Amino acid sequence: MAINIGEDGSGTHRGSASAYQQQLQQIQGLGEMLQNKLTQEFQSIDWDRLRVTDPAEWAAKQQEFAQRNQELTQAGAMLGQQMKAQQDQMSQVEAQERQKILQSERQMMIDSNPDWADESKMKEGLTEIVNYAKGVGFSDEELQDVIFSRHVNTLKKAMLFDKGQTVAEKKVQKQAPKMQRASNGRFVGSKKKGKMNSLIEKAKTAKGANKRNAQHDAVAAILMGE
Repeated sequence: MAINIGEDGSGTHRGSASAYQQQLQQIQGLGEMLQNKLTQEFQSIDWDRLRVTDPAEWAAKQQEFAQRNQELTQAGAMLGQQMKAQQDQMSQVEAQERQKILQSERQMMIDSNPDWADESKMKEGLTEIVNYAKGVGFSDEELQDVIFSRHVNTLKKAMLFDKGQTVAEKKVQKQAPKMQRASNGRFVGSKKKGKMNSLIEKAKTAKGANKRNAQHDAVAAILMGE
């Protein structure tokens, strides 16, 4: 399930992992720079000539460069181990903190949805919300970041509202227009139908904050048969 409330929260340390990768790349870059510098120094020496003219100096230089190369390699490995240990410790602390948040948010979610105290009903409800969220364009990565109960409740409200609109639209399509004969002999729609059409038209043309209120009024009128 994509929504993380009540789950282990895998993939939740992308931020700290990214920072760790950046630090690791910087250290690797520094290590490569030092290694390249050592290689350049080594290549700048005419080893064949030095071996002939001063064998003792040749042997001493060979040993010096071998030792420097070994020290550089060991320093890089040790620093890498220290960084990994630090990152593991940070990840463990973050995981513990996140688990506390998940437990708190899980309880708040149950308080808002009492029937979700039943684990199977919670799973069913969350699955429905996830499918709805994906249907309106949410990606799996975005849903992985949904850890707060208020976000889940907002998605649930949006889902229920869209369901109400769908039901209302189907009801309008099925309802045959009720015609009445006016005093002039012409047929006209019923007052209820006229009110309903008026509210629907208002919902279509409304803008900004008024649009949602108009949509609610139209849906309520349709469901109540007004």
